[in-house]
Amino acid sequence: MHPVDGGGQPNVLTIAEAFIQSGVPCSAILDNETTHLGRRTTIEQQVASLVWRGAVNIEDAVCKWVPLDSLLSLLPFAHEASGTALRYLEDQVFQSIPEADRQNTARDLQTSNYPEQVLRIAFYSTMHGRAWFKSRKGGRALARGLKALGMPPQIEEQFATFAARLRLLIR
Repeated sequence: MHPVDGGGQPNVLTIAEAFIQSGVPCSAILDNETTHLGRRTTIEQQVASLVWRGAVNIEDAVCKWVPLDSLLSLLPFAHEASGTALRYLEDQVFQSIPEADRQNTARDLQTSNYPEQVLRIAFYSTMHGRAWFKSRKGGRALARGLKALGMPPQIEEQFATFAARLRLLIR
């Protein structure tokens, strides 16, 4: 088994379809976006796949299910992945907060009294929009971060189910 970086949707769908049409066994981890729903559903019915349940993509899953006090603790892992200084990562999150809702400065993200949803939405917008973890190096850094902070059970369960399906196919 060899992992292939599909480069996101729709590219990963095209790659999976090519494997399926060629008769080459494959599996796929797919975002649960509304676009490409028909193609994704067809692939999901033909191969072992992980399609996010309760989240659109890994960034959405992280921002929904990592405890809020741990979410900002992912910034050093984003730094590891991107090389961007921590203060600039904080600036990016701060800039994603609607101006009318901003409190203090970017250095005060953890100590300000933002409503939980404001921080989660800003973090998602930044993490996804800036592609902090959208590379092999980034994926590894995110995995290390989630392991260090404690994998949210919702993410762990979805990967465990996917891994169990793969084990059945590999035997």
